[in-house]
Amino acid sequence: MSASLLAAACAGGQESAATHTRAPSTPAAQYLRIAEPANRRLKIDFDRLAGPDRDHLAGALGDLRDAASTERLFDWDVLSLFLPPAVEVTAQDLVRTNESRAKLTSTLSAYRSLEQLRRDEKSLTAANAPVEEAVRSVRRQLGLPPPQTS
Repeated sequence: MSASLLAAACAGGQESAATHTRAPSTPAAQYLRIAEPANRRLKIDFDRLAGPDRDHLAGALGDLRDAASTERLFDWDVLSLFLPPAVEVTAQDLVRTNESRAKLTSTLSAYRSLEQLRRDEKSLTAANAPVEEAVRSVRRQLGLPPPQTS
Protein backbone atom coordinates (compact mmCIF):
# COMPACT_ATOMS: atom_id res chain seq x y z
CA MET A 1 0.00 0.00 0.00
CA SER A 2 2.81 2.44 0.85
CA ALA A 3 4.41 1.71 -2.54
CA SER A 4 1.21 2.71 -4.34
CA LEU A 5 0.96 5.92 -2.29
CA LEU A 6 4.58 6.74 -3.07
CA ALA A 7 4.05 6.05 -6.78
CA ALA A 8 0.95 8.25 -6.81
CA ALA A 9 2.77 11.03 -4.99
CA CYS A 10 5.69 10.87 -7.41
CA ALA A 11 3.42 10.91 -10.43
CA GLY A 12 1.51 13.85 -9.02
CA GLY A 13 4.76 15.67 -8.34
CA GLN A 14 5.91 15.27 -11.94
CA GLU A 15 2.64 16.59 -13.28
CA SER A 16 2.72 19.46 -10.82
CA ALA A 17 6.25 20.46 -11.79
CA ALA A 18 5.35 20.46 -15.47
CA THR A 19 2.22 22.55 -15.04
CA HIS A 20 3.72 25.03 -12.58
CA THR A 21 6.96 26.03 -14.22
CA ARG A 22 8.03 29.54 -13.34
CA ALA A 23 8.21 32.27 -15.88
CA PRO A 24 11.56 34.05 -15.93
CA SER A 25 11.72 36.69 -13.25
CA THR A 26 12.02 40.29 -14.40
CA PRO A 27 14.53 42.69 -12.86
CA ALA A 28 11.58 44.60 -11.36
CA ALA A 29 10.21 41.45 -9.70
CA GLN A 30 13.66 40.53 -8.42
CA TYR A 31 14.11 44.00 -6.96
CA LEU A 32 10.72 43.87 -5.23
CA ARG A 33 11.58 40.49 -3.67
CA ILE A 34 14.50 42.25 -2.01
CA ALA A 35 13.04 45.69 -1.31
CA GLU A 36 9.65 44.80 0.15
CA PRO A 37 10.88 42.69 3.08
CA ALA A 38 13.73 45.14 3.73
CA ASN A 39 11.28 48.05 3.84
CA ARG A 40 9.01 46.14 6.23
CA ARG A 41 11.94 45.31 8.52
CA LEU A 42 13.23 48.90 8.51
CA LYS A 43 9.74 50.21 9.27
CA ILE A 44 9.53 47.91 12.29
CA ASP A 45 12.98 48.93 13.52
CA PHE A 46 12.43 52.67 13.13
CA ASP A 47 8.87 52.53 14.49
CA ARG A 48 10.20 50.78 17.61
CA LEU A 49 13.04 53.29 17.87
CA ALA A 50 10.56 56.16 17.79
CA GLY A 51 7.99 54.35 19.95
CA PRO A 52 8.40 51.70 22.62
CA ASP A 53 12.22 51.80 22.61
CA ARG A 54 12.49 55.59 22.61
CA ASP A 55 13.43 55.77 26.29
CA HIS A 56 15.18 52.38 26.52
CA LEU A 57 18.81 52.49 25.45
CA ALA A 58 19.29 48.74 25.02
CA GLY A 59 16.15 48.42 22.87
CA ALA A 60 17.04 51.49 20.79
CA LEU A 61 20.55 50.20 20.15
CA GLY A 62 19.15 46.81 19.16
CA ASP A 63 16.76 48.49 16.73
CA LEU A 64 19.67 50.40 15.19
CA ARG A 65 21.85 47.28 14.88
CA ASP A 66 19.00 45.43 13.19
CA ALA A 67 18.38 48.36 10.85
CA ALA A 68 22.08 48.53 9.89
CA SER A 69 22.09 44.79 9.24
CA THR A 70 18.96 45.08 7.10
CA GLU A 71 20.46 47.97 5.13
CA ARG A 72 23.65 46.03 4.43
CA LEU A 73 21.79 42.86 3.46
CA PHE A 74 19.66 44.91 1.07
CA ASP A 75 22.83 46.38 -0.47
CA TRP A 76 24.40 42.96 -0.91
CA ASP A 77 21.22 41.59 -2.49
CA VAL A 78 20.85 44.55 -4.86
CA LEU A 79 24.44 44.12 -6.05
CA SER A 80 23.69 40.46 -6.83
CA LEU A 81 20.81 41.33 -9.19
CA PHE A 82 21.24 41.04 -12.93
CA LEU A 83 20.03 44.47 -14.07
CA PRO A 84 20.09 46.33 -17.37
CA PRO A 85 23.27 48.46 -17.59
CA ALA A 86 21.59 51.83 -16.97
CA VAL A 87 19.71 50.48 -13.96
CA GLU A 88 22.88 48.81 -12.70
CA VAL A 89 24.62 52.19 -12.50
CA THR A 90 21.68 53.70 -10.60
CA ALA A 91 21.51 50.66 -8.30
CA GLN A 92 25.22 51.05 -7.50
CA ASP A 93 24.54 54.69 -6.59
CA LEU A 94 21.71 53.51 -4.34
CA VAL A 95 24.02 51.03 -2.62
CA ARG A 96 26.71 53.68 -2.03
CA THR A 97 24.15 56.04 -0.55
CA ASN A 98 22.54 53.33 1.55
CA GLU A 99 25.92 52.10 2.79
CA SER A 100 26.65 55.61 4.03
CA ARG A 101 23.39 55.50 5.99
CA ALA A 102 24.21 51.99 7.28
CA LYS A 103 27.56 53.23 8.60
CA LEU A 104 25.82 56.06 10.41
CA THR A 105 23.20 53.66 11.78
CA SER A 106 25.99 51.36 13.02
CA THR A 107 27.78 54.29 14.65
CA LEU A 108 24.65 55.31 16.52
CA SER A 109 24.10 51.70 17.62
CA ALA A 110 27.33 51.88 19.61
CA TYR A 111 26.33 54.92 21.66
CA ARG A 112 26.33 54.65 25.43
CA SER A 113 23.55 57.06 26.37
CA LEU A 114 20.11 58.13 25.21
CA GLU A 115 21.27 61.77 25.28
CA GLN A 116 24.05 60.98 22.82
CA LEU A 117 21.59 59.09 20.62
CA ARG A 118 18.99 61.90 20.69
CA ARG A 119 21.65 64.43 19.75
CA ASP A 120 22.51 62.57 16.52
CA GLU A 121 19.09 61.22 15.50
CA LYS A 122 18.62 64.20 13.19
CA SER A 123 21.64 63.14 11.16
CA LEU A 124 20.09 59.71 10.67
CA THR A 125 16.81 61.27 9.58
CA ALA A 126 18.73 63.50 7.16
CA ALA A 127 20.57 60.45 5.76
CA ASN A 128 17.22 58.93 4.75
CA ALA A 129 16.44 61.58 2.11
CA PRO A 130 19.23 60.69 -0.35
CA VAL A 131 18.48 56.97 0.06
CA GLU A 132 14.80 57.55 -0.62
CA GLU A 133 15.64 59.57 -3.75
CA ALA A 134 17.97 56.82 -5.00
CA VAL A 135 15.27 54.19 -4.35
CA ARG A 136 12.73 56.24 -6.31
CA SER A 137 15.20 56.51 -9.20
CA VAL A 138 15.84 52.75 -9.34
CA ARG A 139 12.14 52.00 -9.11
CA ARG A 140 11.34 54.54 -11.84
CA GLN A 141 13.90 52.91 -14.16
CA LEU A 142 12.42 49.48 -13.43
CA GLY A 143 8.91 50.74 -14.19
CA LEU A 144 7.78 50.43 -10.57
CA PRO A 145 5.71 52.88 -8.54
CA PRO A 146 7.38 54.67 -5.62
CA PRO A 147 7.52 52.62 -2.41
CA GLN A 148 4.71 53.00 0.09
CA THR A 149 7.25 53.36 2.88
CA SER A 150 10.98 53.98 2.87
